[in-house]
Amino acid sequence: MADTDKKITRIEVDGAIYQIEGSNSGSNITIDTALSATSDNAIANKAVFEALSKKADSSNVPTDAHINELIDTKLGTIENGSY
Repeated sequence: MADTDKKITRIEVDGAIYQIEGSNSGSNITIDTALSATSDNAIANKAVFEALSKKADSSNVPTDAHINELIDTKLGTIENGSY
């Protein structure tokens, strides 16, 4: 059997061993390559990474210090009557 033909016959999770049905010949596990709201299949790490990389860039979120600076600047402008 080639490396690409290997089958999973048992899984161990937190010390508990689960035998996969039909393990005499191995069982196929379907791995989705895209996120889905309806699939119960496993998901490929690559698909998760790709979906997360499309999310908003959190490096552009202003910090509390930056927000406070903007507020102080605006309040100072209002107090000086030059708004």
